[in-house]
Amino acid sequence: PFIDTKYAAYMLKYDSTH
Repeated sequence: PFIDTKYAAYMLKYDSTH
């Protein structure tokens, strides 16, 4: 699941920014 990996990275980055 490419989307899963991309989503995970996005969420992690978002969490870090938030």
